[in-house]
Amino acid sequence: MLRAMRTRLALHTLASLAVAGSVAGAVAGVLTSACRSVTGAPPQTTLPAPTPSAAAPRLVLLVVIDQLPAWSFAEKAPLLTGGIARLIAEGAVYTGEYPFAATFTATGHATLGTGATPAEHGIFANDWWDRSEERSVTSVGTTSGKAPTRLRLPALGDQVLGAGRGGKAVALSIKDRGAILPLGQRATAVVWYDAKSARLTSSAHYGPSPAWLERLATERPIRPRLEQAWTPRDPALLLAATGGPDDAEGEFGASGLGRAFPHAPANTPDPARAFVMTPLADEVLIEAALAAVDAEQLGADDAADLLVVSFSAHDYVAHAWGQESWEALDLLLRLDERLGAFLAALETRVGKDRLAVVLTADHGGAPLVERSRKAGRAGRRIPYDEIEAAAEAAAATVAGPGDHVAMAELPTLFLSQTARALPTELRARVIDAIAARLEQVPGLAGAWPVATLVGDCDARPAPLALFCRSIDRERAGEVYFAVAEGTVLHDRAWLEATEHGSAHEYDRLVPLIVVEPGRAAPLPSSPASRVSMLRVAPTLARLLGVPVPAGAHEPSL
Repeated sequence: MLRAMRTRLALHTLASLAVAGSVAGAVAGVLTSACRSVTGAPPQTTLPAPTPSAAAPRLVLLVVIDQLPAWSFAEKAPLLTGGIARLIAEGAVYTGEYPFAATFTATGHATLGTGATPAEHGIFANDWWDRSEERSVTSVGTTSGKAPTRLRLPALGDQVLGAGRGGKAVALSIKDRGAILPLGQRATAVVWYDAKSARLTSSAHYGPSPAWLERLATERPIRPRLEQAWTPRDPALLLAATGGPDDAEGEFGASGLGRAFPHAPANTPDPARAFVMTPLADEVLIEAALAAVDAEQLGADDAADLLVVSFSAHDYVAHAWGQESWEALDLLLRLDERLGAFLAALETRVGKDRLAVVLTADHGGAPLVERSRKAGRAGRRIPYDEIEAAAEAAAATVAGPGDHVAMAELPTLFLSQTARALPTELRARVIDAIAARLEQVPGLAGAWPVATLVGDCDARPAPLALFCRSIDRERAGEVYFAVAEGTVLHDRAWLEATEHGSAHEYDRLVPLIVVEPGRAAPLPSSPASRVSMLRVAPTLARLLGVPVPAGAHEPSL
């Protein structure tokens, strides 16, 4: 028997969210319909510093659940009874809409921190081909370590520390990009997981490693806990809620964890890497967040502090087993429970009326290909090397045999140094030939020369406006390609249950919950409204009482 529902108010709120983010609504639309209600990004303006609310918070908590689509959340939310359920009941519930197609961890976290699109903040993918270095680089990777040097705009950490009001900014994530990009160049502490050492770490960019982080590594080491196996708490609930077996078709597992429960990191080739896709990863993050709150005295005075906690395990689990899997649901139920205890602990420290919480996701994700097919929807997996081979063949018809492609990974394809050195007219013909050939690849929705997509994004029709806002004109490749509905791209050696990175609603729509002290939650009487995710950074700035990041151009919620 499924767990009991909560109050009528919570149910009404959930029903509203379900209508706005249901599978039918989020999956059925083609690219054109997916874009029809996008919030356009108006010309950039400088917004004034916000006026703090009457019950100004001392601590503002941003919770990011990596890869949590609105359609999947709507299905699972009625089963939640812990911290997320409480936020739904107490807060304003929206369906957040990313107004661009580059729905990745790095782009989403950069947008949450800056209030800008990838075309503006520069983080248009998790990684890309760097023409000056002739290699693939990551969004936060540098030759000397991890840092936000590729982020073009100030983010929330810059605002908090630059305001001169004594506020602090701390971010924690399993992923380096999930911790670094929401805060930007300045932070009190930025922490993520290093699989090589099986411990949480930081960056010299932000100064010496915090003393409390070193103590935590000694007092609560991760490596001994890798012996813990992940077993489902309630198999009957998982079976009833997902409507399928544990090892459903299309679930692949990853890092040696296998398709079905139990999942034992200790039995994998690299337990410290397998750890990131288990509930222990969430547990470790919350432990570290509480240690940071105590050591940094977050929320101890009237200078509002920012705490960002980004839960990466949910992205890893979805990639390995799918949003519809037993694993994804069991993980979310456990996080819901842990967040309840976490919120209670924070309120004990700072006071219930001085804590503000925003919960959301950095991007969504596609339904499982096999389930889509069974439901009569499109579904296909394409290895990236199939796209590269098609591009190479097309380029050869114009420029002759050779190595013309350096890298193809959503959202763009990069020409090799040899192809870039071709005469201008010949290079343009190569680009056009590649775009025309990719148009014919089953599972792709289209391809365009990047030069034709940049600039005047808001004046472009859908879905071209979404593509335009996704492109950094200096860093992007030469050909932009888009996936058709239901298509999952992957490396041939790394099969994935699901992916993201498209303009489809299942990738762009996410839950957004705002709980603000002193403001009663609205009673929903119609489906939850869609709001632009560009409004999250201004909302957090308002709650913190600091100026809005310079690149933000939409109002606070």
